[in-house]
Amino acid sequence: MQTSAYKRNYYISVANSLGTEQLVSDIYKTGQEDTALAFTSEEFSQHFNGISGAALAMVKIVSLPPAENGVLALAGTDVVAGQEIAVSDLDGLIFTPVADWNGSASFLWNGKDGTGYAAIDASVHITIEPFNDAPVVSATPLADVTVDEDASPSTVDLSTGFTDVDIATNGDVLAYTATSSNPEAVSASIDGVNLTLTFQANWNGTASI
Repeated sequence: MQTSAYKRNYYISVANSLGTEQLVSDIYKTGQEDTALAFTSEEFSQHFNGISGAALAMVKIVSLPPAENGVLALAGTDVVAGQEIAVSDLDGLIFTPVADWNGSASFLWNGKDGTGYAAIDASVHITIEPFNDAPVVSATPLADVTVDEDASPSTVDLSTGFTDVDIATNGDVLAYTATSSNPEAVSASIDGVNLTLTFQANWNGTASI
């Protein structure tokens, strides 16, 4: 600083600007699939620097997260881009992800301390972690199998009988198991998605798998 008046004046001007401008910084928020994510006023206040240390008074939602990812609402009413929210109301701000969606989304925000908003917007980065959904029986269940006595083994494709949303979103693979109510009469074995029913010779009747 003693050898360069230019550097000295530059640092002084930067230091002075910190007390005369509002600043906002990015917020990072993590939640879980199929679960609403609630914000707090403290989260926004901690990422705001007011003039001479003034507290956050108002937040502006500059842009919204993509609709295909979820909805941002305040006290049950959808937020619109450009909406201003008093800091006392921020505890009612909630992001609800679309059912079965997981991944990353973001929206822009800004804040002011009673005078004006910060010169540059900041982002709220949302990460929704996946949840392992249980498989369900398809709307069209597997058909009953009817054979004659002493019939050859019968094969059933199990992939048409069960669905799992995680197959498409997370690449999950279903594993199948089968148990016969009468294994001495009808035995069940599985290879991949194929269920093979083997019938005892000279047997007739009803069994369930």
